[in-house]
Amino acid sequence: MKSPLLLVVFLMLQAILLAQTYTQPTTGINSTYAGACMVNTCSGTFYDNGGAGANYAANINNIYRTFCPSSPGMCVRATFTSFSMNDTYFLCTGPSSCCDYLRILNGPAQNSPVIYNNCTTSPGTVTASNPSGCLTF
Repeated sequence: MKSPLLLVVFLMLQAILLAQTYTQPTTGINSTYAGACMVNTCSGTFYDNGGAGANYAANINNIYRTFCPSSPGMCVRATFTSFSMNDTYFLCTGPSSCCDYLRILNGPAQNSPVIYNNCTTSPGTVTASNPSGCLTF
């Protein structure tokens, strides 16, 4: 009877150890991956540069973070459980008059197709639909 219980505990610990927390980088060369390596993962939590308990910092522009599946043939899916950005303002030039906005790209490169580019509504769940299975934020 102890063997099944140990297996369940082992599988639970393995799942906990595999899930990591990732934070958006704040430094790097604009429009490059410098500052954060591409992540190959099957699960995890991704926060803005403020982490779990703080707001994001201002003027962090075009610093990318890419997530790719850890297994070939799979696709990354991001589910937003919380989403809040500053209000829109008529002098702002971003999408939907956003001063700050989130851009999600369907692929591993900065020139991948845009699948979300907004600040007013949560992206909800976004799934990669490209051969690499990657999403870039």
